[in-house]
Amino acid sequence: IEQSERAYLLKPNGMKPIESVRQIKSDLLYWPDWRSRPWIVAGTSKESPSEIVFSGLFIKDCTGDGFNNQVASLLKHFDWAIFSYFTTYQSDICCLVTSCTGLIKNNVVNTYGAEAEISIFEGDPISSLRTATFYDYELEGYFAYEVAKANGEKPPLLFCRIDIENPDLYRKWNNETDEHDPDLWYENHLDKLNLVEEFTTEYQGYKFKNLIYQVSNERAYIDIWSEASEDHSIAEATFSANTNLKKLKSALTKSYSFEITKDLDDYSEWAYSQIYGGGADEHHAIFRSKDPKITQKLWELVGKNQISRF
Repeated sequence: IEQSERAYLLKPNGMKPIESVRQIKSDLLYWPDWRSRPWIVAGTSKESPSEIVFSGLFIKDCTGDGFNNQVASLLKHFDWAIFSYFTTYQSDICCLVTSCTGLIKNNVVNTYGAEAEISIFEGDPISSLRTATFYDYELEGYFAYEVAKANGEKPPLLFCRIDIENPDLYRKWNNETDEHDPDLWYENHLDKLNLVEEFTTEYQGYKFKNLIYQVSNERAYIDIWSEASEDHSIAEATFSANTNLKKLKSALTKSYSFEITKDLDDYSEWAYSQIYGGGADEHHAIFRSKDPKITQKLWELVGKNQISRF
C-alpha cells in the first residue's frame, strides 16, 4: 500500500480508497484472518488516468472459471491484488496476483522467504498452480492411482501409519456379535501389497509403526483407502514411485501426522493425502506435484468435485 499510488479495499457492496492497513482493520474486524471472505486489497503503482470501478468477481473457491475470471478482472484494473479463498480445513492461503515482478522480489520474498510460493503464468493461471484440493468421498485414493497410470509411471507407494500402543483402535466393531472383531481389518489387504519400507517413529510420546508399500494390487489399495472416513483408518498418503524414501523417513520423524506442504518437493514428484475437519467422516483430498501439468491432469479427472488450487 505504501509503495502504490493508489490502493483500495474491495468488497461485494463496493470499494473504497485506503492509505494504510489501519483503515482495513477498522472496517474488517477479522482481517487478515480472512478465511474464505470476499475481501480484496488491490492497488496501482501509477496514477490512473480515469476512475477505477471494480464490480467483481468475488470467488469462494477455484471451481470452474471463478479463479481465472477474478484474476483477469483484477489485473485489468490493478497492478496487484491480495485475496484468500477456501483451501483446507487447517490453514488459510493468501494469494497475491501482480504484473509487477519487483513487488514479488522486494516485498514478498524479502518478508516471507521460503514460505512464499511463486508461479509465473502467461495464460491460464490455474494450470500453473501445483496444489489441488478436492472431494473424493467413496473414491479415496482413486485419483492419485489414476494419475500414476496416466503418466505411465511405476505403481505408486502407499504410506500407512499404525499407533503401536493402541492396537485395538484398528479392530472393527461387529454389530452382530456386539463386540470388536478379533482380527485387524487391514491385514488381508496389506498382504496383497509389496512392503518396501518399515520403520518406527516416536513423537511427543506417540509411537508409530510406519509402513510403505508399492501398490501391486489396485483393489487392496482402494479397499485400504476406503476406510478413510473411519477412526480405524491406516492410510496416510500416496506417493509417486520415485519418492526418496530416506528423505521421507527423515521428514516423518519431525511431526505427529503427515501433511502435504511445499517441503515434499524435496523428496517426492507428487503426493496425495486427506485433510480432516471435525472428524474422520469430514474430509477432503489434497494433491501436490512438482509439475503443474500433473496437477492439471488430476484436476481434470476430478471434474465437478474440484475445490481449489494454490
